[in-house]
Amino acid sequence: MKNRALQKSFLLTVLALGAATGCGGQASSSSLFAEVEPSDASVDSDAEDSPGSEPDAELAPDAPDAPEAEAEVGPDAPDAPEAEAEVGPDAPDAPEAEAEVGPDAPEAEAEAGCPETSKLCSGQCVDLHAPATGCAAVACAPCSFPNGTATCSPAGTCALAACLPEFGDCDKDGTSGCEVNILSDPWNCGTCGNVCVIPHASAACVSGKCAIGFCNAGFLDCDLNPANGCETTPTSDGKNCGACGHDCFGGTCTNGKCGPVVIASGQPEAWSIAVDDTHAYWTTWVNPGVVRRVPITGGAVQDLATGQKITNGIALNSTHVYWASEGSGVYRSTKDGSSGPVLLWPGTQPIAVSATDSVLVWDTWDGAIWRANPDGTAATKVAAGNQNPNRIVTDGTDIYWVNWTGGQVRSVPLGGGFVTEIATGQSGGLSVAVDGTHVFWTTEWAGSNVMRANKGGGQLTVMAGSQNKPIALALDSTHVYFASSNGGTVRRMLKDGPPQNIETIASGQGTPVFMALDATSVYWSNQKSGTIMRLAK
Repeated sequence: MKNRALQKSFLLTVLALGAATGCGGQASSSSLFAEVEPSDASVDSDAEDSPGSEPDAELAPDAPDAPEAEAEVGPDAPDAPEAEAEVGPDAPDAPEAEAEVGPDAPEAEAEAGCPETSKLCSGQCVDLHAPATGCAAVACAPCSFPNGTATCSPAGTCALAACLPEFGDCDKDGTSGCEVNILSDPWNCGTCGNVCVIPHASAACVSGKCAIGFCNAGFLDCDLNPANGCETTPTSDGKNCGACGHDCFGGTCTNGKCGPVVIASGQPEAWSIAVDDTHAYWTTWVNPGVVRRVPITGGAVQDLATGQKITNGIALNSTHVYWASEGSGVYRSTKDGSSGPVLLWPGTQPIAVSATDSVLVWDTWDGAIWRANPDGTAATKVAAGNQNPNRIVTDGTDIYWVNWTGGQVRSVPLGGGFVTEIATGQSGGLSVAVDGTHVFWTTEWAGSNVMRANKGGGQLTVMAGSQNKPIALALDSTHVYFASSNGGTVRRMLKDGPPQNIETIASGQGTPVFMALDATSVYWSNQKSGTIMRLAK
């Protein structure tokens, strides 16, 4: 570019000299070129060192004119390069302009090739209504909503299409997606805005349905109906006393404890008692005595035997009721009274009886222990020489009894044989009961205690001391129950629990003398008041 500018300057100089000499000018062509020569010198710095520059310098008169002419032209000469500079820099600028265009060129060319309804993402044309590539947004990031699926709005923006089944868009703010789990949120249970309100309870939402989180203090949910919440007051509800399903069977519920209910009254000298699934059976210790029964829910009293001479102990198996008549012997009757009474063993002073479906046992005040078949046949004396045996029981293998006067607790196999001395010094033995491993008994004189020992003897334990004549005694799988005939109380404690850890379950009972249990309740006879009582366990 510089050479072109110099050439242009040279031509302008020649034209200027030509104009100065005119047609009649005296200057020769040699002088013309002599004047032009300095211009070359000014163009090329190498001419200063050329030997031919000195002859050109001798053209002194014209020499100054050439620079002067060039001086007139000179301002344009710089302009020419300057003009060229405006144009010339385009050559360097062209790459710069291309640098600006170059990076966009592929995208521009590609976008130029995409339809108006698409855009370029990762080198491919994609639909402007594809949420996977951000709809019509400039960016190609996919539309995303928490717990939901995306779509494109008519305007081309990302929009929430639907929620996953367990979620809801309850704040209607599309940007937050489906923010609520409608399967577990009690404020939006199953659907947005469905608020769980549970009476007397904190609300919960389980699998999209309102449920009870937990009951407020003093309330229980016994019907398992979330609609009415924790509907039960266990401190006073006779059907749910202290716990759901704890029925007082007609008794009152006070502070979560059932009170006893009278199921039969007007029974003077009510004495020994036994129960099955439907009825309670008892004797009266009076002459003449009776044997009676009543439904465990209360109702009409039925006589099974009358005119008996001082009826004492009573026992049941699956079909019959057995009793001891101190003046005449051992009897039985069908439970419903349809057959009987039948005298099985005639004799005097039988005191207590115990029965299973395979054996019947009894004792007599004169010291004998007897066994027989349930129908009374094959009656056999299996032990003798006892001092006033009182209560008796069998576990189907052995017979256990307590001696009132002698103070012994003993056992003998059903078939007879060696008599085991389980305990001694237990004078005034009142009652006896057994479970799989232990023998329990009560005493009147020897401390008025509730006692326990191994069936084979040894390891005597005072379970409850000084109980004021605890005649009544009964066992279930977890507790030992007893009643104090002089104290009017009914109590219980854990069979395997610490001694003396006693719970009073009824008081003010006059003279409770004998006791029986079923799966739900404890029953006892009140001798002096003549009542048969039931108390939910």
